[in-house]
Amino acid sequence: MHFPTSCITVLLTLLILPTSSWNPYEILGVEQNADSSTIKKAYKQRAKEWHPDKNSAPDAEEKFVEIKTAYEVLSDPERRRNYDNTGRTEETPNFRQPPRGHPFSPDDLLHHFAFRRHGTMLFHKQSITLRQYENKVLPSSRTSPTLLLAFSEWCFSCVQMEPVWATLSEELGNVGIGVSTVHAEHERELAGRLSVDSLPRVFLVLDGRVVRYPRDEFSFALVIDFIRSKMSPGLFTMLTPSNADTFLAGWTDNRVRLVLFSQRPEPRLRYITLAYKFRASAAAAYVPILSADSAPLLATYGVPARAETLLVLKEAPNAPAATLSMDQLPFNTMVDVVEKNRFLVLPRLSSQSVLDTLCPTEASRARRHLCAVLVARSGDPQTARQAALREHVRTARLTSPRLRYAYIYMDKQAKFLDNLLKESSPEDPVGHVLILWRQDSKRVQYDWTEDQWETKPDRLNQSARRLEDRLRLLLTSTELLPHQTTVQELVDEHAHPLLRRIASRLYHLWEYVLDRLSRDEVVPAVSVVATIVFLIAGGYLMAYLVKMEEESIQSRYRAEGRTPPTRSGTGTAQLRVHEMRVETYNGLVRLLKPGCRTIVLLVDADSKANLLARFHRIVWPYRKNKSLMFAFVVLERGLEWYRRLLMPSLPDNQQLNINPKNCIGTVLSINGYRKYFCMYHAKHAEVGGKAGARRRRTAKGGATGGGEFLGFDEDDSSSSDVETGEKREQRTARAALSDEVLFEEHLLDGLGGWLDRLFEGQTVRYHVKYWPDFTGK
Repeated sequence: MHFPTSCITVLLTLLILPTSSWNPYEILGVEQNADSSTIKKAYKQRAKEWHPDKNSAPDAEEKFVEIKTAYEVLSDPERRRNYDNTGRTEETPNFRQPPRGHPFSPDDLLHHFAFRRHGTMLFHKQSITLRQYENKVLPSSRTSPTLLLAFSEWCFSCVQMEPVWATLSEELGNVGIGVSTVHAEHERELAGRLSVDSLPRVFLVLDGRVVRYPRDEFSFALVIDFIRSKMSPGLFTMLTPSNADTFLAGWTDNRVRLVLFSQRPEPRLRYITLAYKFRASAAAAYVPILSADSAPLLATYGVPARAETLLVLKEAPNAPAATLSMDQLPFNTMVDVVEKNRFLVLPRLSSQSVLDTLCPTEASRARRHLCAVLVARSGDPQTARQAALREHVRTARLTSPRLRYAYIYMDKQAKFLDNLLKESSPEDPVGHVLILWRQDSKRVQYDWTEDQWETKPDRLNQSARRLEDRLRLLLTSTELLPHQTTVQELVDEHAHPLLRRIASRLYHLWEYVLDRLSRDEVVPAVSVVATIVFLIAGGYLMAYLVKMEEESIQSRYRAEGRTPPTRSGTGTAQLRVHEMRVETYNGLVRLLKPGCRTIVLLVDADSKANLLARFHRIVWPYRKNKSLMFAFVVLERGLEWYRRLLMPSLPDNQQLNINPKNCIGTVLSINGYRKYFCMYHAKHAEVGGKAGARRRRTAKGGATGGGEFLGFDEDDSSSSDVETGEKREQRTARAALSDEVLFEEHLLDGLGGWLDRLFEGQTVRYHVKYWPDFTGK
């Protein structure tokens, strides 16, 4: 079919130019700066006026939908801001120009108009927003997957795939798989989350993750195969007479057994979605009727050979709890059957979700739900008591939708049972029945049976009668249970081990990366990963070879009877802390070369071990500095030398009395060549600025006030290692009131910072005319 040029021009004009203006503010009758309360009030008034049940006008329904859509836009801050900035929302017609380099043809125009008339209605009807994706699609993907299609108005490939998409929507909806679309132009953030790189693009949202459809071809059969490949792994056991007993006896995992029979060699898609939906509470198996191994199973359960059959089995493997046989099993019918039989006769409280389903919360006493829970141990999975209680549940005369029986493993759910065992609980709760009423997610009321659940037939009837009488009274009256407490959530006993979860996450990450890398991007990505792996592996290999070489050298030295050498840079032998004695004094102080210093720690016999170890750790980073030496002075032998060292810094004729305990932890930096020292004391921090400069001048001149050389002024002095003059009593009083007591382990806390200031030249220097003799007395 060919169109004149003028017709094409007219059609293009009609297509590109807007035909109507859509303004949510005008629809609700509010100003553009209206607040949320005004918008909400206007919406209620308009919705009440145009509701189809109250307004008989022909366009009432259309007007009501328009009002609701306008309110949805203005009540969402992000969508409202988008409309205020661009004047467009997803409800506004899209008037984009056609893509460059793509000339229009009459067939394109016809397809586009057909798409806008039919395809747009279908795609927009299924369209979702980011909020719907986060609040509905992602959470529901744990039990029901969703197929997503990213499209736009000017996507001509979307026009071509619209018939296939309509068929998929109908077929997948019948088997429990959701179908939705995403407008890539209107929902840009959601399109970014999905990594939409071209249109159309198909995704499967499965188990909280997004899987991209990998093919360029799009057909019904290919999409179904894609869905099956992503959903079916691990869902079904192919049941044969050899593994039937093992599978049917596996109900101890707290899941019922679903067995599906069909003539096809592989499970149908609706069987896969059924098993996926109930995978947390049911294990599924499949039997192809036409296989040679199926005859014994067909005979055991009386399954017809020409029909599809669903069996639901619980604790009794030869007595199905439910049977459903039809020529073609509808998905919704199978869901109803499994939903009514999703728990065992006596289920185990193995996770919080199981507890919430079996024992829902209810605050009202008249409508409360009760749970009779038998306490057991996991070491003995199925005891006679559990079997006796299970038989009682099957034959119980007291039945109610507000009453459920269950059992719990005390050793696995210790945190949940902790508060329940504190008050009026039996000494050994194993075998006793706990009656539980959950008022909310934390608060519960409860009671314990006095005796253990009996297993002998004559006593079993007595236990059952007492329990039923108690439960009947609680169900038919508003009597409170005697005890109340709060409980924690149950531990999920079915959670996968940590290593398995990590491996699964890594696999899904790898799958995600492969889905989103093109062929041109795969080689560079693999190259980068291979390079990183090679570098890491090479580093480990080199370290291993070095270690082997060292062990070989050390073994050779030991065989020869020699001491093995140590590695350079390791061991404590590189940093020696000398003791200042008579024979070492000249080398540590008087004979120091220019630019060299000795760092000296003052200790006594009691504090020597602890302070030297901490001193060693602090000065360890300076071990390679050849201009530093490290030493310590034991005050029992060096106190007189320390007193004579401080005397030149005091005024003439001033007495100096030193308390040795207050000197512990003091550190001196001695420059033997230039005849000055710097001092660190834990309780007297040095200060900079004018005060520090004044101390440097007075210290150099030797005319400071008593104790000022330690870093504090006379008018704000504290107790120190120097006690001088008539102010000793005042300082002692102030020390008793205000000084903080420093324990031995905190004396060197500030030494690291002081060393930094020392090497930056910011500490006070105290000059001496000569170094006093060290007598060791």
